[in-house]
Amino acid sequence: MIGPDATLTFDFALSRLADVIEKLLVYPENMEKNLNKLRGRRFPRRRLLQPAAQNDMNCLADY
Repeated sequence: MIGPDATLTFDFALSRLADVIEKLLVYPENMEKNLNKLRGRRFPRRRLLQPAAQNDMNCLADY
């Protein structure tokens, strides 16, 4: 049966995640500095993909 095994695995993952979140340290000053480095760009991934779109490059052509 997959139910009990999946439930046990899910419980283990949740327990591990709870421990990570409990011990998580947040430094608001560092967060603000990192956000300021983006200069208002919230989603830099679009910015990184922009040159490929401008050159009409096909991402799958290299594979």
